[in-house]
Amino acid sequence: MPEENTIPSTEKREYHKVTKKTMLVTAAVCVFVAPIVFWLYYSIALNRPSQGGKEATFTIDRGEGAFSIASRLYAEGLINSKALFNLYVVTHNLQSNLQAGVYKIPAGYSTKQLVDLFQNGRNDVTITFLEGWRLEEIAREASTKLEKVGYEQFITYARPYEGTLFPDTYEFSADASEIDVVTQMTKNFAARTEKLLTPEALGKVGLSHQEVLVLASIVEREVSTAEDRKVVAAILTKRYKNSELVGADATTQYAVALYRICVPDGPITCFYPEGVVNCDLAMEEGNAIDNCIQSNAGYIETLKKSADWWPASLTREDLVFPSQFNTRVMVGLPPAPISNPGISALEAVLVQTATDYNYYLTDSKGVTHYAKTLDLHNQNVANYLAN
Repeated sequence: MPEENTIPSTEKREYHKVTKKTMLVTAAVCVFVAPIVFWLYYSIALNRPSQGGKEATFTIDRGEGAFSIASRLYAEGLINSKALFNLYVVTHNLQSNLQAGVYKIPAGYSTKQLVDLFQNGRNDVTITFLEGWRLEEIAREASTKLEKVGYEQFITYARPYEGTLFPDTYEFSADASEIDVVTQMTKNFAARTEKLLTPEALGKVGLSHQEVLVLASIVEREVSTAEDRKVVAAILTKRYKNSELVGADATTQYAVALYRICVPDGPITCFYPEGVVNCDLAMEEGNAIDNCIQSNAGYIETLKKSADWWPASLTREDLVFPSQFNTRVMVGLPPAPISNPGISALEAVLVQTATDYNYYLTDSKGVTHYAKTLDLHNQNVANYLAN
């Protein structure tokens, strides 16, 4: 038989000793050295400045979780790693400490600094904007609560966004500007209506996005219950599509309110976005007087504190007030929303209740009464609105 190629037993023992020693050293490195290296890397990464090159405003919504916050921070370039942010928050059990609010984040803030800021760095002002408020009411509330928001400046900047300033409770940074407030409100509107104002929903009701906003802004002011809103939305839409007068009192209120305030005793010079005009002349020419703001400081304070933006008592002269917003004299819809509606009013326009009614009114108790004919409507007026 051929001799077996065997390793002497002494060499085997030496080999096993070396192998065992190597394994022990490797294990020691894994157990003692690797964690130190990882910790050093983790600490450095945690305190490394972000790549963001300028100050940013970041909002944490109520109830928002750490993973969602990390994703948005990373998307905006405010952190270098989502995993690192989440690891730090979870290992330190800080998930419930991340407070909702608006934060000014300096350029180059590290992950650790951000988490600390989100726990302790708020300097917020809470403001509630009600459903159905018009721009001037929102401007009044914002400029009263926020030092850096000017009443006139807010109106000038926010005018194009009327109808999409979503009514809600917000937390703003104490040094928020007009742009900050409008941006947060319109972002909220976009998020809350993303699945509501879809092309399919608009196509089903046969209205454009702008037409839905305008109608919802009227419905918001006309009636208050979800059921009534769906019926009233159907009546107003039917009038609009039939090229009849929409005839909503809320549009008349919107049209005459500023004129009552702006021209109490005669000709007054007012500011429009396009320049200074005479309010009486503007009315005579059929222009929208609705945007005018007088330059007198005391007058501005009146607008901010005590102006009646929705006059309940309308005169015969009010009903025929020559404004493109007054649907009692102008066929069609106003050129822009008259208020900022909530979800209920938007849903009412998109999911209307089919009805044979053509008229409605709301009595002093808030109950809405409907009629199919003008005669029956006039009876309702006599029964429920007679003094």
